[in-house]
Amino acid sequence: MIAVRFGYTLDEVPNPSSVGGAPLVASAEVDADRVDPEQLREDLHAWAVEQLARGRHEFGLYTAEFGTWKANRDPGYYLRQLHLLWGGDEVLATYTEDSRVNVAGVRALTVQAEAFEQARAAAPRS
Repeated sequence: MIAVRFGYTLDEVPNPSSVGGAPLVASAEVDADRVDPEQLREDLHAWAVEQLARGRHEFGLYTAEFGTWKANRDPGYYLRQLHLLWGGDEVLATYTEDSRVNVAGVRALTVQAEAFEQARAAAPRS
């Protein structure tokens, strides 16, 4: 059985003229088996603000996500995405998007995706 891991990630949304992906600001694995996933979903905002304040990040747009993690710790399927306009010392505006898929569905999707990736990696190359 594939273990499903959950976590928070916080990325800085890059300037459209910059090269590369969104720089990771912070990440933290969370235990969705011991803590109610709905509570973890609600706690995402406070966690993201704490990370931005602690890191003394400058004005910008940031995206925080609560969801599953792939084996390589990359985000998988999200349960909540939070977009924050950070003013350097406070949140100026937010937009929250919750997944239409519940926790059980996200777990199932993650297990299927990981099983597919493992099978693809094990398949002989032609």
